[in-house]
Amino acid sequence: MNSRITWTLFFLAAILLAVILLVERPLRQAAEMAGSTVVLPGLKPAEVGRIRLRLRGQPEIQVARTNGDWAMSAPLTCAAEPAKIERFLAAFTAMQWQVRLGAEDLKGRTNVAEEFGFLSPQATLTLDQGGYEHHLLVGSRMALGDQVSVQVVGGDGYYLVDAGILDVLPAGRNDWRDRRLLRWPVKPGARVRVVAGARSFELESSASNHLWNLVAPLPARADTPKIDALLEQLNELRVEQFVSDDSAADFDSFGLQTPDLEILLGQGTNYPTGLMVGRSPTNAPSLAFARLMGSPSVALVARTNLEPWRASLDDFRDRRLVSGASNQVAMLEFSGLDTFRVARDKSGAWKFLPPVQLEIDTNLMDRVVDSLARLEVTFEKAVVTDFAAYGLAAPRLRTTLWRDISGSPESLFAQVDFGAPQDGKVFTRRAGESSVNSIRLEDFRLFPQISWQLRDRRFWSFSAADVASVTVLQNGQTLRIVHRATNEWEVAPGYQGVINPFSVEEAVTRLGALQADSWAARGEDPRDPFNLKTMDHTVTMQVREEVKGAAPSARSEIRLRDYALRFGKLDGSEIPYAAVELDGATWVFRFPAALYREFITTDLSVRTPPVRPVR
Repeated sequence: MNSRITWTLFFLAAILLAVILLVERPLRQAAEMAGSTVVLPGLKPAEVGRIRLRLRGQPEIQVARTNGDWAMSAPLTCAAEPAKIERFLAAFTAMQWQVRLGAEDLKGRTNVAEEFGFLSPQATLTLDQGGYEHHLLVGSRMALGDQVSVQVVGGDGYYLVDAGILDVLPAGRNDWRDRRLLRWPVKPGARVRVVAGARSFELESSASNHLWNLVAPLPARADTPKIDALLEQLNELRVEQFVSDDSAADFDSFGLQTPDLEILLGQGTNYPTGLMVGRSPTNAPSLAFARLMGSPSVALVARTNLEPWRASLDDFRDRRLVSGASNQVAMLEFSGLDTFRVARDKSGAWKFLPPVQLEIDTNLMDRVVDSLARLEVTFEKAVVTDFAAYGLAAPRLRTTLWRDISGSPESLFAQVDFGAPQDGKVFTRRAGESSVNSIRLEDFRLFPQISWQLRDRRFWSFSAADVASVTVLQNGQTLRIVHRATNEWEVAPGYQGVINPFSVEEAVTRLGALQADSWAARGEDPRDPFNLKTMDHTVTMQVREEVKGAAPSARSEIRLRDYALRFGKLDGSEIPYAAVELDGATWVFRFPAALYREFITTDLSVRTPPVRPVR
């Protein structure tokens, strides 16, 4: 009994499914189509793989989609313009009829095909959609001009649609052609050969770091950003006008038989493609005739993106000391008056590597690395065999950069030698290069020739509120200034002088955050080259500091600590020298010139200064 009920229900369900599939769905779809005004309701642009289009009086245009890209196969073989084709498909997919004329509407009318322009249609269109073909004829524009007739081949009537559909039809055989003259993706190991008249050169992209190098007529680093930009401009070069596709054309009439510019593109020594550039039309000097190597097609293009390739060889060479971004450098070695290494830690800050125990100036080190990657050289001589004349046989400074702290040959980033200064410049040479270049002496001074030149330039820090007094010794005279409160300074009893308390407050505030401009020497030199003894000018600040006892329960106490500056001579740029005692040694540095002129020579000098207005 249960089995009979089950089979009965099964057969009823099967009958219901058949009704839905064979009756209800077709009826519903027919009703939907009857209510739709879309001319080609089944057209799906993404599934169209081939288009055949014949415009009245012109050869048939054929385009096909391969791997998502459109290409033309008739009336000639070339790349197609995807945007125009997709816009064309979108327009015909969305095309809706405004008037539909069925068989009943056309009954009794003679020469209907001629009347609506289908005997000689403006366009005959076939869209291949995965094996199913949509055929469409575009007939005449109607008398009022805002409608055009179309016919779906195999259908039972005509449609009148918005005449705007004519705007997406190509104007001719060249309208759907890709106006990019060149499509050349740059790959590792890519090679470019440029011939401009009697001059030629070759470039090659490194397979390891993608940097460009000159390989002929001389080996040298090339300006990678510039080469990449020029190649991108070549790929963006657009055809202004297609001139000829005739393989029997007289190329000499275009200046293309012997081009005045050739840009050959390839891998290794094989150049499968390239651009030939000829003369300009008489009436359009900003344009030039051009064609792809091996192609019969001649086109007019703008000279703008081509002229940079005619520049001198030096314009393609890399003028930077180091090629690449500074953030790629993880470790450096400097070999000058001593040899030392610095490296980035996990936080990105710079540290001296043992045996150097100094605290490094991270900001200064960043400037050094940035300068190595940013500074541009002057080309001195392309090929040198005797480097002694440039001070480079035994360089004054050698700087080696690595991508990681292993220091392995594989991680070597660059190596630059610097010679002795000559006539305001310093000669430089990159490892493995035969050319010699130079940089300005003032730029060279930034690079450390001994480890302590990178020591942290901030050597103390205190607040003006903690300064109890300031003592100035100068030329055998003494001035002592005591601090009562903020902006309250006075000459101590028994001392002579006139002060501006507000200016003294500002001077001490700035001295509490003092930073050396640069380090000049380490250790006491009996020859006194900086005139520290001759000048006899010392400023000592007594600073209150909280000192806590060694035991956990010990109470802290306030003690006075002296912070002393000894001032010396001014250098040739009117920069003063000063000295401090740090870690048991004398350190000489260039003192900030503005701070010296505005406050040290006035407020912190024994000579009685004029009283300045209160600020």
